[in-house]
Amino acid sequence: MRLPALIVLFCLLAQIAAGAEFTPEKRKLLTKRPRIEKIIISGNRSFSERTIKKKLYSREDGIWQSLGLMRSNRFAKSNLSYDQKLLEYFYKDQGFPDAKVDIDFSGSPETAIATVYVNIDEGIRYRIASVTVAGVLGHDVDKVRSESNRLRPGDYFRHSVSEAVKQDIKSYFANSGYPYAQETDSLLKNNSDSTIAINIAISKGDLVAFGSLVVDSTINTQRKVFEREVTFKRGDVYSRDKLFESQQRLIRTNLFSYVSLHSPDSMSRRDSLMPDFRVSAMERPPKYVTFGAGATQDIERDFLWAISGSLGNRNINGTGRKMLLESNTLFQAFSKWGFVKQHFEFGYTEPYLFRIRMPLIFTFTYEPGVRSLLQDYRIQTIGLDATLVREFSLWTKLSLSGTYEQFRISGVDSVKAQQYKEELGLNVDREISLALETDTRPLLNKFNPSFGSLTQYELTYVGGLLGGDNSFVRAVYSWAKYNKFTSNGVFASRIKLGWVTEFGKSTEVPTKERFYLGGAYTVRGFSENALGPADSTGDPAGGEAIGLINLELRKPLFWQIWGSAFVDCGYNVAKIEDVSFGSPAITLGVGVQWVSPVGPIRVDYGRRTNINDYPSGGSFHFSILYAF
Repeated sequence: MRLPALIVLFCLLAQIAAGAEFTPEKRKLLTKRPRIEKIIISGNRSFSERTIKKKLYSREDGIWQSLGLMRSNRFAKSNLSYDQKLLEYFYKDQGFPDAKVDIDFSGSPETAIATVYVNIDEGIRYRIASVTVAGVLGHDVDKVRSESNRLRPGDYFRHSVSEAVKQDIKSYFANSGYPYAQETDSLLKNNSDSTIAINIAISKGDLVAFGSLVVDSTINTQRKVFEREVTFKRGDVYSRDKLFESQQRLIRTNLFSYVSLHSPDSMSRRDSLMPDFRVSAMERPPKYVTFGAGATQDIERDFLWAISGSLGNRNINGTGRKMLLESNTLFQAFSKWGFVKQHFEFGYTEPYLFRIRMPLIFTFTYEPGVRSLLQDYRIQTIGLDATLVREFSLWTKLSLSGTYEQFRISGVDSVKAQQYKEELGLNVDREISLALETDTRPLLNKFNPSFGSLTQYELTYVGGLLGGDNSFVRAVYSWAKYNKFTSNGVFASRIKLGWVTEFGKSTEVPTKERFYLGGAYTVRGFSENALGPADSTGDPAGGEAIGLINLELRKPLFWQIWGSAFVDCGYNVAKIEDVSFGSPAITLGVGVQWVSPVGPIRVDYGRRTNINDYPSGGSFHFSILYAF
């Protein structure tokens, strides 16, 4: 008999065996997927009925179901095993390692309504009496004891903590060259005083080192790219974290759609103390072309055509070097025809400057002098940007960038050129900036993190010795932290400080370079950029110093819908000497988010308080992604 037929036969026999334990009436009831009318809990001595019901996959119908706003909760055969495992795990994690749960149901097939019975045998609740460690010597003792100290005598024996300690001990040895290390624990129960003695035994096994890096023969990218991205060399002590970091670094080159860095079968057979590691990858096409077209508008014209295109190579000759040529054109048609704006951009990335993994990114921009359809001048712009990035780890990077730009107004005399420059607010800014970032949020969930933090320092120097029309210094510090709140919620917090000041020949900081607060991503409850100094017409003018604090609780409600409650606090002043800790604006609010595949899509309502003489009122905000 062929293998697929055997699998099908096995599944049928399993279903028949599982269904045999039910009476014909119960089997008929299950086919109706009955509505859960009531859940009856018995045997629970240590926890309330409400607490138990919250742990179940099965749910009784509530007010939303009775009003017809949500579908009724239905019961299926799978509920039995789900609820049993969930409750038994819950009890084991609360000090009841011998807890047993039995679940049954009854009801009428005609009405398709079921009652669920949950019977709990809690057993003895144990506390930890002692924890001993054996089998380790030297500096390993301190690390293992540090991990095992989470199992504290006097605490209830929690299954999740015990398993976490075991995994962390194994990870420690796997990152120290002992991937074959074995950790076993024995639990000695004393029923007379309800205590458990935990004995942890460690067997380190043999020391393992990295072997050679083997690149799959089907890969066109040069071998030196892989050698520069991986964090280990032949002979280095084995580390699981180095393997993970190497794989992530290869993925972040943007050269591959899939990367696998794995050891051969000999590693699992434990017969090699210097195993090779093979790189398998699916390379992205190095050359690519994009094209786009559409309609848009600007202040002077209601209808414009936009055409864009790009030609690039993300892996020149398999070296990891990148090149991009991009063009964007706006032109007017119908009533008048003519080019409104042309923008050309050339980019080049050298990924390994001086053979060090330190990308240098050049971007050259050029906008030719397109004649204005309304005026008799042309504006030609040239810009050059260079950014050097140094990654110290997957979480920390330092970047240094410089920008040079120049523009020229032609077609008119120098007097008119200066007049147009002032009217259009054209400024030549030449700057150097330094930025340090540490990001420990989960790599695969940065849009809605439940742990980690994001810290950013930015320092920008404009003008001065570099020339240009403006001279100022700008400094920004931002720190956001994410912590788990209850079982599935998140407590997010952020603090942000900023300061900018002119120097030299400049008498003020340009409007576009000042700080703005208010809106969906800063202080909710205020309209966009409305918190801070204003000009004579009442429009936002920006400030030279800001302080911002955000506190937000986020929690899933149902399906992919989350809810949040927040407090935003901020100030924005014209001069740093005006800063006063007694004058921030404070807003309170709530929000609802749909956690979509592209990130949270949210609507927030913030309510201003009249603290510190700010007028009360509120504002709705519709936006994509969380505020921080």
